[in-house]
Amino acid sequence: MRLRYEVTRKFAPYVGVELSNTYRGTADFARAAGERTRDARLAADVPHSSLVHGVVEAGRERAIARRIGDITPPRDLADPERVRRGAGNYAAMCADCHLTPGVANAEIRLGLHPTPPDLTLTRAAVAGQSAETAAARQFWIIKHGIKASGMPAGSKAGMDDASFWI
Repeated sequence: MRLRYEVTRKFAPYVGVELSNTYRGTADFARAAGERTRDARLAADVPHSSLVHGVVEAGRERAIARRIGDITPPRDLADPERVRRGAGNYAAMCADCHLTPGVANAEIRLGLHPTPPDLTLTRAAVAGQSAETAAARQFWIIKHGIKASGMPAGSKAGMDDASFWI
């Protein structure tokens, strides 16, 4: 269940609630183990169920795919100066959540659900995407952020679009 409270058009927070119930034999097993048969979760230290995570992930990917159609990556993504600037921006603003080479995990990642992708291993592309589409997807995510995920909108940090192409 998701509730949206529109205070103003620019401030309309969402509240996510996960309700779970067990019934019949499953409830009997839960009671015997001293567990609850009904639960409501609001806390961030408990990940979403696989069903909720799957629904949220599918919705997120569909929303991003609709918005990246007109984005064309710059041709000079491999330019050494662009890479140098991008590496500096990444180290300053991204590495704590998305890691650096040789770092297995970071403390802040342990409390984020969903866990941010390790960008040292992948370009965070969705299966079947071209390199250009994957770059456009990454640009859009860095610029606009992802609600309720911990991924901030880089555009709110006063940076220009060229800074988001890493």
